[in-house]
Amino acid sequence: MPKKTIKSTISLQKNLKALVTFNKTKHGDLGAYCGCSGAAVGSWLKGQSKPPIDKIGRICEFYSISLEDLVYKDIVIESKLKIIERVETIEKKRPKLPTSALLE
Repeated sequence: MPKKTIKSTISLQKNLKALVTFNKTKHGDLGAYCGCSGAAVGSWLKGQSKPPIDKIGRICEFYSISLEDLVYKDIVIESKLKIIERVETIEKKRPKLPTSALLE
């Protein structure tokens, strides 16, 4: 009987695509850092190929994230939660208008 894994693996492609999109990274810039072409990065993002393990390490360095975060966390959901937290913080800091000002 196969072992059950505790954590489910989030798609590396999905997380890489989210990092590239949210950080507005050019394929060529990430490729140059990883020692490959921008076209190779594009093929990773399209799911046509997967980055070799040494390139995955460079991707983690480029975005300052751990390998565990890249593989196991859902970066899209975490980014959306951070945006919601920022909006809530801004809402709390915004001065409240007196109700009488709303009626005028």
